[in-house]
Amino acid sequence: MPPFDEARYLRLLAARPGGAVGARVRYRERTGSTMDDARSAAASEGLASCGGAYVAGEQEAGRGRHGRRWDSPPGAGLLVTYHLCGSAPAVARATIAGALAVGDALREAAALEVRYTWPNDVVVESPAAAGTAARKIAGILAESVPAAGGRVDALLGIGVNLTSASALPTSLSGSAAGVVEAGGRPLAPEEMLAALSAALGARWRQAADEPAALTAAWRRQLLTLGRRVRLAVPRSGPEARVVEGLAFDVSPEGELLVRSGDGSIASFAAADVTTGAVPVAPGEGET
Repeated sequence: MPPFDEARYLRLLAARPGGAVGARVRYRERTGSTMDDARSAAASEGLASCGGAYVAGEQEAGRGRHGRRWDSPPGAGLLVTYHLCGSAPAVARATIAGALAVGDALREAAALEVRYTWPNDVVVESPAAAGTAARKIAGILAESVPAAGGRVDALLGIGVNLTSASALPTSLSGSAAGVVEAGGRPLAPEEMLAALSAALGARWRQAADEPAALTAAWRRQLLTLGRRVRLAVPRSGPEARVVEGLAFDVSPEGELLVRSGDGSIASFAAADVTTGAVPVAPGEGET
């Protein structure tokens, strides 16, 4: 994949409706983590960094949820972290806004339909593997950071696999997919970033002004719902707490609502999820 063309990206972004984030972009061919780049700028520049996009061709220390390694070899796709500023309720919905924005961008720019799994993955079923489990095409990582004046900002990291799973470590070959192998139109990073920045601008405004509509849009495409799940819930100590039940809804803030076998209902803001292969029939497990 050729080096990122910042001038081309800005031209593509300028041709889209106003209000997009990412009008200010900083690109590094290689960096430790775009999340760390955005955090450093947010700390040193404050409000001047709001809306900025921090992009890299390769990450040497990328990470996912719970501090896990986020593999991102050179040329595999788009790696970006946005510094988003807004109200605390909007910041709490940054993951949902980011996931929906990725879907909006892929639909518009690559003619590719995607769906979502709780809490933060964008997935697609590859035509070459129809009938199999959905495969991850993008991941979202949102972190809140305290800012001056009591403000709380969001750092929204997004990784989109623009090529194919073959560009990723072999350990991910059965669970990951790329835009092209999933049947989408080939995209350069500049094209994907322009479409994503425009879509995220719209979804970020929705997170602030129409949060119920934002969550409803995500809920409609959330593959996790209506299935039996096994959650490994993080807690202090060497082992996670394990919960099993029916994932039947999400809260307005995006928490997963799970009904256990005894009928009790619990909500979860974070967990590792193993999902049953077959959706629960409508009404099954409901009271």
